[in-house]
Amino acid sequence: MQNNKDIWKKVVSAVRKSEDDHFIFDGIIIKTRQISLQDNNLMVEVESDFIRQRLNERYLQSFLTALSDTLKTPQVKIKFLTAENGAFEDNFDLLDNASQPKPPKQQVEKIETQRGENFIQQHLTLETRPADSAYLEDDLEKLQREHEHNVEKRATSGGLFSKYTFETFVIGKSNQFAHGVSVNVSRFPASKYNPLFIYGGVGLGKTHLMQAIGHHILKTVKKSKVIYISGDSFLNEMVNSIQNNKMQAFREKFRNVDALLVDDIQFMAGRETTQEEFFHTFNHLYQSNKQIVLTSDRPPQEIKRLEERLVSRFQCGIVVDIQPPDLELRMAILNKTRDESNKKISNEMIAYIAQKIEGSIRRLEGAFIKVIAYSENMNREINEALIDEALSDMSQAGPKKITIELVTKVVAENYKLSISDFKSKKRSANIAFPRQIAMYLCRTLVDASVTKIGAEFGGRDHSTVLHGNSKIEEMMDKDLAFRNEIERLIHKIKS
Repeated sequence: MQNNKDIWKKVVSAVRKSEDDHFIFDGIIIKTRQISLQDNNLMVEVESDFIRQRLNERYLQSFLTALSDTLKTPQVKIKFLTAENGAFEDNFDLLDNASQPKPPKQQVEKIETQRGENFIQQHLTLETRPADSAYLEDDLEKLQREHEHNVEKRATSGGLFSKYTFETFVIGKSNQFAHGVSVNVSRFPASKYNPLFIYGGVGLGKTHLMQAIGHHILKTVKKSKVIYISGDSFLNEMVNSIQNNKMQAFREKFRNVDALLVDDIQFMAGRETTQEEFFHTFNHLYQSNKQIVLTSDRPPQEIKRLEERLVSRFQCGIVVDIQPPDLELRMAILNKTRDESNKKISNEMIAYIAQKIEGSIRRLEGAFIKVIAYSENMNREINEALIDEALSDMSQAGPKKITIELVTKVVAENYKLSISDFKSKKRSANIAFPRQIAMYLCRTLVDASVTKIGAEFGGRDHSTVLHGNSKIEEMMDKDLAFRNEIERLIHKIKS
């Protein structure tokens, strides 16, 4: 019976015998270790994405053949997984008892790159070097630089920003689940969760997670192509393509990718032609087993004027949300910003800023920048007084926070009703209609789901809320006086 712990070592030994250049092979293979073997599927952990890419590109078929011979079955699989914590101790056990002939000269790969207008081709040739030359480390570094440059070039052409990676994402309770799902999607694209739909308020990290997925796919999937685009840019690009009779090129661009990332998909709502085109693009990618990632400010079923067939497809994978950061996460974000900017500010003042600024991460980072700028330009020490001055227009004492309770109170007073009337089961027109107005205004002004709104109005379900919203919108389109009444209520709630 095979010893599972020795399987990877036996596979490595078998492949090594067929390799001419043991120096390159050994330098890579010691950065690996076996994780498990189950149902003839071998899982191997590697130190970096570069090592993983190199093993897949150059040695995978040889490893599969050796594993098949070792296990006496043609049905085998090998998966290389990048280590969570990066570097680990070199695994020299894999080279135990390996014969290591040292001829006077060794052959080493030399990469020659030919560049054309629309292509890049690489040719591998062999050149000889003295056996005592220390070329292994230099060659590995050169290969890694080539790999990183190629990934960076594909990321830029796909619309990705270098700062939006998993490494720079700060995790807390409010985004932990969305982060975990995103990491899984990046490791197993079009496998576990497809499509992935991320929703949440402005500046909470949706775009960051989406682009981090794209970066990881580019690093780990050979010759992969990723495109990131916002919903309104997709719309504008499609309109230009129609006007210039270039729709075929437009379709080829968005359908010949390994991952399509569309930010703020809600901007397509109400655009029939755009939704029609995206519906077919979505179907093509999904059926071709390509990853789709979408973001919005609300879940699919709450996007107004979004076609039902698109809502259904957006929900067929997994839908996750990101909530505003709690105090602990806001402090962690500010600490990271401080470390990256190398600015001097005490932990106590970091906590003070975090307590004053709630809401989006962008707003929080903006507050930090403003405090630093205020201190430097006023030549003053950062303390509570300075922070109060610098953030006087940003703290929670500024704009009024609109809640369901506030909206309900204003609408009830306007129609001379009580809040308990709105929560009751009464359906008389003098109560039901103002209740629909209140629910419409809550959905328009408050960052809350339809489920939450329905619960606050006597436990009504989301379909009741959506039906009422549709009725109010239809009346506003047809009746200018009614629209003015709603706008007057909005002004009163905000003032």
